[in-house]
Parts: sequence; structure tokens; C-alpha cells
Amino acid sequence: MNTLITKTNICVAVGDYVADGIINTKDYAEANKKGYQMDNIDLGEKFELQEAVFQAYDVQLIPSVSSITVQREPNSVVCNFTAHKDFDTEFTVTECGFLFGANLPDDFLVLENVGKATGNSGVLKRHIANTESSTTVLPYGIKSATGKISARFYVKYTNGVNDYIYYSDLATYTY
Repeated sequence: MNTLITKTNICVAVGDYVADGIINTKDYAEANKKGYQMDNIDLGEKFELQEAVFQAYDVQLIPSVSSITVQREPNSVVCNFTAHKDFDTEFTVTECGFLFGANLPDDFLVLENVGKATGNSGVLKRHIANTESSTTVLPYGIKSATGKISARFYVKYTNGVNDYIYYSDLATYTY
């Protein structure tokens, strides 16, 4: 049930907008999507906790990668790209994985470019990873052992109302 709390002609919508049985930041996102304005509203001490929940949406931790590293295997052209994931958030991770390729410009490693190439570079590839594990390793290399290989980790996630994409820092190895 959605209710309106009023104080001195200010009307604030509070309630279970996503109908999941709890009132949390997902409801704040849905209320914003429906056009309710909830920023900078002073509801007094009685409503501080509820207002703090609303404002927490803006500072909520997002699913991310705490580190991405690359290390070449001894006597091999293969490098292991390792992503350490931090998915302990209120958001739901819908997909994650590596974007990788050879001799690609750094800003080219985004989902929209999967399957494409630029100039004399290789094709951007995607490896979809398990969303449950905290670490994902991608073994990758080029037979000629010349040039640069790069990878970055991506995370698609949702708050139940909106969908988002996170990109990690880029990891590269030059032969």
C-alpha cells in the first residue's frame, strides 16, 4: 500500500512501489521514475530513518571489481586475466564477464563493440562468466606473441527498476 506523508504542504510518496513486500531503495527508484521528487525534503526527526533510506539510494554500493590483474604463464603466450568481484550489494547481477582482444584501443572495450574490429586490430570478444563466484580467470594470448592484449570486466545489474552496466579498469599485457 502506498501512502502520502504530508507536512507543511509538502507531499512525499512512501510505499511498496515495486510490490515486493518491503519498502527499500528499489521503491525510491520506482517513485522517482514515476515523477515524485524526494530530494532535500525535511520531514523532521520522526521521519529521519525513512529519509535516510531514501537518500541511501544515491550512495548505494554497486556491484564492482575490486581488482583486475594480468600475469603471463611461464614459457607460454597465454596470460591469465583475473577479476576479483564484489557483488555483495542490494542490486541483482544479471550478467558479467570479460571483454578482451588484441591490439585494440583502450576505449574500444565496451559491450556495444563486441564482434567489431578497428583498423588493423583484432576483434573484440566477450566471455560470459559465472555471477556466483568471487574470482574469474580468463586465459588469453596471441600465437605471434607480438603486440598488446587487453581485457576488462563488465557487470550488468539491476535494482529491479532500472538496468545498469559497470566496467572495470583495463588490464593490458604487451609482449
